[in-house]
Amino acid sequence: MKRRTRWHNMVATLVGGLAVASLPGRAVAEPDGLRPVHFDKRHRVDVTQPPWRVMGRLQTELGTRCTGFLIAPNVVMTAAHCLWLAESGHFTRPHSVHFLRAYHRGHYAAEARAIHIIIAPGFDPTRAIATAQADRATIVLERPMVTSADIPPILTPRAGDDAAIVGYEQDFPEIARGDQSCHVTAVSGRLIRHNCTTTHGASGAPIMIRREGKWGIGGITTLSDGRGGGAGVGLW
Repeated sequence: MKRRTRWHNMVATLVGGLAVASLPGRAVAEPDGLRPVHFDKRHRVDVTQPPWRVMGRLQTELGTRCTGFLIAPNVVMTAAHCLWLAESGHFTRPHSVHFLRAYHRGHYAAEARAIHIIIAPGFDPTRAIATAQADRATIVLERPMVTSADIPPILTPRAGDDAAIVGYEQDFPEIARGDQSCHVTAVSGRLIRHNCTTTHGASGAPIMIRREGKWGIGGITTLSDGRGGGAGVGLW
């Protein structure tokens, strides 16, 4: 019972901070502004190179934005809370969502609009803590953005795995930056705990796992405390 309580308290702290508030404008508001990043290990990442070329910035015609990544030539994954509009009480419509692959300072390798969005069964943005293990969304794009050969394999993370998280965070929204020297610290159900440095805007970024010197996709970044720790959701 103590272990379950500690985990619930950690999720509550994280959700109360960055996770459900990673979008500006019409998304859930962050009452106390950006969390400071402590022990910052993030560096700029070249998103034109593998495995990061599957990454991009998700943005809507309402001005909200987040991070996403391709798991198929025309399929993007992101955190479901990135698409929730608290003021209207519904998720963003597909026609409003654009994926800008390899975005960098206003330029990008390719752009496509969403034609279909699937929110994982069981995710309730009004009960984000209780449904955190389902905080993922699948977005089908109007056209392919990469080839199948560009997509890293999907891996099931294990505690101790080398990890990396790169995203378009709100302190540097125009460039991709991330921590490539961190680890998975625990896996509980679909929830993945890590010690990567992240902050606002990283929600929806891939949690990359390195096995035998090669990177694969281990999950979706969903929660962060801005202090070198957080959690994500597995794709399995």
